[in-house]
This record gives sequence, C-alpha cells and structure tokens, in this order.
Amino acid sequence: MKNCIIFVCLSGLCLIILSCSTTALTREGSMIRDTSINNVQDCFYIGSHKATGFGFRDTENKLRNIAAGLGGTHIIWAGQNTTDLGIVILYGRIYRCP
Repeated sequence: MKNCIIFVCLSGLCLIILSCSTTALTREGSMIRDTSINNVQDCFYIGSHKATGFGFRDTENKLRNIAAGLGGTHIIWAGQNTTDLGIVILYGRIYRCP
C-alpha cells in the first residue's frame, strides 16, 4: 500500500513538472497566420500535420513552429482532442500563400 501511494505521488509530480514546460514560439512560427478554406484558393497546400503537448498554447506553438519549418505562411485549424491525461492534440492544414 505504501508503495502505491509513493507511485501515485511521483506520477502526480511528474505531470505537474511536464505541464509547466512550454514550447517557445519561434520568430518564424509567430508569422504563421490563421485562415479559412475561403482564403487559400491561390495558396500551395503543404500538408496536414498534428502536434501534441501539455496545454493548448504549448501545442499551438508547436504546430505553428512546424508550419514555419515547412515553409508555410498560413494554417487552417482542423480539430483538437484532449486525452484523459490532459495531453492536447491539435490538427492543422498548412499552406504557403503569396
């Protein structure tokens, strides 16, 4: 019983520590603009991607950084999920627009 309590406490501590870590938005990532399907007719579709993280802002920053790394300029947010452990999964379609 004592071992179970220690395990639960350590697991909780790990989750607290992990939830405090955030992904910094790069300069390039900060230039990614939100858009809608109506505004990408003249854009090049790069692809659909997802990012996972602890918290919405952390995960959003990750996906914006991914988009920038792929040469994107715009993103259409395609959905989100949150697991039972609080992990956020964001989906986006990345475009390069003139």
